[in-house]
Amino acid sequence: MKLLLISPSHFNPKGVLVKSRKLQFPTLTLPYLAALTPNDVKIKIVNDYIDEINFDIDFDLIGITFMTMQAVRAFQLGDEFRKRGKTVVMGGMGASMLPEETLQHSDSVVIGEAELVWKILIEDFKKGKLNKFYRSEKLSDLLDLPEPRFDLLDLNKYLFHAHLPVGATRLPEDVHTIVAFVRLPKSMDILCGLDLLMRLSERLKLLNHWGVKESSLLMTILPPIKNIP
Repeated sequence: MKLLLISPSHFNPKGVLVKSRKLQFPTLTLPYLAALTPNDVKIKIVNDYIDEINFDIDFDLIGITFMTMQAVRAFQLGDEFRKRGKTVVMGGMGASMLPEETLQHSDSVVIGEAELVWKILIEDFKKGKLNKFYRSEKLSDLLDLPEPRFDLLDLNKYLFHAHLPVGATRLPEDVHTIVAFVRLPKSMDILCGLDLLMRLSERLKLLNHWGVKESSLLMTILPPIKNIP
C-alpha cells in the first residue's frame, strides 16, 4: 500500500494559488501522521506551498489535512484525485469544523484528533471497508506520540528546523535557546505536563551532536483552557 500525505496551499485575495521556494519551518502534523502509520505502508509527504502536485501519481490513498483558510484548495485537490479514481481522506481543523462539506470532496473524514483512529482507518481501507467518518472518543496521550518522520521531508526547502526532535540534520550554529510553551489539556495534570517537558529536555541534549555548541531550554506550563472540551 502507498500513502500520499498532502498539506495544501491556499489562494490569496486575488484568487492566485500561493507558492514559495522555501518555507520558514516544517509543521508537525504530517510527520506525526506518517509515524503513526503501519510500517508496511510506503509514505510520501508533499507540501503544496513548495511542491508540485502530481495528480497521476501511483498511490492508493491520498491524505489531506487543512485549516479553514486552505479549504478551497483542499477541496480542489480532493476533487482532482477522485476524478482519477483515487481514494481521498481528509482531516485537520478545517475538516473537523466542516465535516459534511468536506465529505463532498473526499471519501472519508477524520473529525478531531487522528492519533487514536488513524491505524483503524488504514486497516479499514486495506479491507475495502472505509467509513465515512472517524472520530476519537477521547484525547490522545501526548507522551505516547512517536518520533515524527522528518526523514520524509526535504529539509533544504525550509529556512529553520531548529525544533526538530530527531537527529535528521544539523542545526544552525547560532541557535542557542529554544523556548517551549505547553498548554495542558483538561485530561493532563501538572505532573504529566512536567514529564512531557522533561522528555523534551532530554531530546534537546542531542543539540551538541547536531553542531550547536551551547544550548538552553526555557520552559513554561500554561494552565488548561477551561472552556475547551
